[in-house]
Amino acid sequence: MPLTPEETAFLAAYLYESMRLERGPALQKFRARGLKYPDVTDLLTAYEREHPPRLETALDEQGRPVEELVWGRRTSDPPDPPWPDAVVARQRNAEIRAEKEATSARGQEASQPAGDEVELNSTRKSSVPPS
Repeated sequence: MPLTPEETAFLAAYLYESMRLERGPALQKFRARGLKYPDVTDLLTAYEREHPPRLETALDEQGRPVEELVWGRRTSDPPDPPWPDAVVARQRNAEIRAEKEATSARGQEASQPAGDEVELNSTRKSSVPPS
């Protein structure tokens, strides 16, 4: 279950401000709903998987170009958080976590050899001759 467009838009602004330690409008809206960082950790991880940080050129205090690693997107008017309160945010976060764990488990199962192969492989790897 991927992030919704509303989640993506809000998390882009929130992550941008958070990583820059700014108390901007996205963070203010986030806190006004009673939300805290632990409520959305898996949602943020999902956002970062879909939209990894990138290098951008900016100017330093002396006006020289420098590269900086940027998360999210700057916006002066971010959308409201798509979750009405912390309870709903935590529920959505749990959905994303469960999906990530299920996907991870499916990937591990696909990479594991079948039961007979495991026994054969473990026998071949053994340096002790069978008795």
